[in-house]
Amino acid sequence: KKCLSMLIPDDNLDDCKEKLARYIHRVHYAEFPKWPTVEERQQKSVVHIQCSDQGFGGKYGNVVMWSANGTVEVIDTRPAQSAYETEVQGRVKINALWTMNEMMQAIEGIIANKGALTAVQSFETKYKE
Repeated sequence: KKCLSMLIPDDNLDDCKEKLARYIHRVHYAEFPKWPTVEERQQKSVVHIQCSDQGFGGKYGNVVMWSANGTVEVIDTRPAQSAYETEVQGRVKINALWTMNEMMQAIEGIIANKGALTAVQSFETKYKE
C-alpha cells in the first residue's frame, strides 16, 4: 500500500489503494507463499489487474466508485539470510468517481421534501451553463 500511496496521493482513494494492495499480495502469495532462499535470491510474478469496487474515502467519507486496469511485476529478493526485499513495477490506471456527502444530502433532502422533479429543476437552474 505504501507504493500505491506514493503514486496516488489522493486520500479519496485510500480504500481503493488498500484493496489493490491486498489483491496484488494475494495473487503473488498464491504463486510464492514463501520467500526465496538465499541461493535462489529472486522470484517474480506478473499480476494482471482488472477490477472495480466501491467504498468510502477522504476526510469527508465520500462514496467512491473506482476501477483499475494494468499489470505489475512483483519481485521478491533475498540477498542475505536476514534480508528481504520486495519491488513492484508496472502501470495501473485507476478511474474514479466520488460523490460529495453534503451535496448528496442536499439532493436527498429536496427529493424527500419537494419531490424528484423539483430537485432536478433546482440543480438545472443552479448549474446551468
